[in-house]
Amino acid sequence: MESKDILNKLYSMVKEMSPTEEYNEVKEKYKKEKEEFLQLIGKQHEIALEDLTTTIYEMDDKLSKQAFVEGFTMAINLMLAVIMKE
Repeated sequence: MESKDILNKLYSMVKEMSPTEEYNEVKEKYKKEKEEFLQLIGKQHEIALEDLTTTIYEMDDKLSKQAFVEGFTMAINLMLAVIMKE
């Protein structure tokens, strides 16, 4: 199995973790603000807003995956440095 495949599998496992209370609070705030915004712009623009939101989620997912891979790589390099020092 390629190292990229292994990291993707590990990342998928991490993504399945339960969200924190802080995340849930922000999520509720988003729902409220989204409804208020839809009232301002009109429900006819809901699909366009959903498309925009989906794009933002995709961007965030890519950044999260990149941060995970970089953090994991840093942890492995640190572990190797410690082992090699001994």
